[in-house]
Amino acid sequence: MLLLASIPNQRAAQAFIDYLKLQHIHANLQNESANELGRLEWEIWVDPDGFHQAQTFYQEFVSNPNDPKYLDASWQVGQPQTQQTQSFGMARIWRSAGPLTRFITLLCASVFLLSWFGFYGFFKAHFSFSFELTEFYRVVTPHLST
Repeated sequence: MLLLASIPNQRAAQAFIDYLKLQHIHANLQNESANELGRLEWEIWVDPDGFHQAQTFYQEFVSNPNDPKYLDASWQVGQPQTQQTQSFGMARIWRSAGPLTRFITLLCASVFLLSWFGFYGFFKAHFSFSFELTEFYRVVTPHLST
């Protein structure tokens, strides 16, 4: 199987897969690969024998994805042929997370692990502050040394 394209819209990708099946080209829809922006996309994999013909059909699809022939193909095929395996948990969250979220997650995990391995005193000495219950504003304001 060869990767033909990645499409962010699952319904459009499925309609194109159904159209390829009507053209007797064996194709599969693989779910959820993350692009460089962290958005999920659906991969279209095509049998090597029909790859060049599928490329031609894909160019037609890109130029007019709302053509009724693609939706009609879904009705003619009858059932969606998507794979039922989906990834859940941290792997899916990590793939869809942006760079800031990944950075904060790694920072928190690093602080936790370093604290667990004996660097708790270092973090307490450099990053903690004391306040009285009557000085609740110190929780949200900068720490002023006295």
